[in-house]
Amino acid sequence: MDITKEETKQLKGIAILLMLWLHLFSSADMAAFYTTTLYWLNGAPLAYTLKKWGAMCVAAYAFLGGVGLAATYAKCVATGTAMRTFRRFLALYTNLWVVFILFYPLGCLFNPQLFLASGKEAVLNFFCLQYTYNGAWWFLLPYAVITLCSCKLMPWLFAASPKRVVAGAILSLVAYVGSHLGLKYVAVPNEWATLLITLCFNTLLIGFSFLMGAICYKYHLIGRLRSRMEQSTWSVKKKRTVLWGIVCALALLKLSLGGSGLINPWFVFLFIPLYCLLPRSKRIEKVFSYFGQHSTNMWLTHYFFFYYIFGQAIYSLRYPVLIYGALVVLSLTASYVVGWCYAPIRKRIR
Repeated sequence: MDITKEETKQLKGIAILLMLWLHLFSSADMAAFYTTTLYWLNGAPLAYTLKKWGAMCVAAYAFLGGVGLAATYAKCVATGTAMRTFRRFLALYTNLWVVFILFYPLGCLFNPQLFLASGKEAVLNFFCLQYTYNGAWWFLLPYAVITLCSCKLMPWLFAASPKRVVAGAILSLVAYVGSHLGLKYVAVPNEWATLLITLCFNTLLIGFSFLMGAICYKYHLIGRLRSRMEQSTWSVKKKRTVLWGIVCALALLKLSLGGSGLINPWFVFLFIPLYCLLPRSKRIEKVFSYFGQHSTNMWLTHYFFFYYIFGQAIYSLRYPVLIYGALVVLSLTASYVVGWCYAPIRKRIR
């Protein structure tokens, strides 16, 4: 059995929880200045150090997106139906526009210097060509572009020979590294050229993880690993011990290597199969599935609560666990409101 829809939802729940921690404590100075730091690791606040795990969230979302769209394409081929990527594109943007319409008035009220500064900037943010109203939105347009291109990418991938798939993966890896460097060092004076180049780089940046997720599904790699584990003569206890040992070793390695974007996909490629192989309690699965169900809305809204609209007010709680818990609750509440507004629109799109 390959990765299931329920496991995908659970993994998205883990990814959004990691994302919230990452964005709250994205710098050592922020973690030290705004919070009461009780624990330190290697001279840095523990809250900041743990954000290195959170840095994997975007690569995880992209990987799971590749798995999901590959599964959709396989189902379309089996049923003889067309792959409706434009509807997915429109659904994603409609979800964003609902969030924009709900939060823009709040932005005008609490942060007019930003939200009322320029009508042009409002339009660019509305279409996610810029993301000055919410930094977490940078991921939306590149992912939407990849979604649209999937109607061409998936037929190629499923028809390609293993050699061509490997060549495609290597080319995507080179593009990934090049984009990572390009975002740091490439600069052009023209505003529109900058927007286009940034979009291209960001698309290639998440495209590598997306492609690897699709390849994982095509060759049923997780299903094969699961079968190997089931056929193993090891006892259940020994399997569990070995798997948890690998997870702990990788987690410590991630903390020691740092938060560089170049290494994040590789840890995702290891952690996701390990999660699928590990025995899990039903309660833990339900918790992660619950957050996975709300992951898109939490992603689109959480930044407003501690930066763009309400400033650093949430940091007045001082303790990282309390700050994090408050952001989770606020983002979940916002998700229910957005979901209630978006549900009738989504039915029409589908």
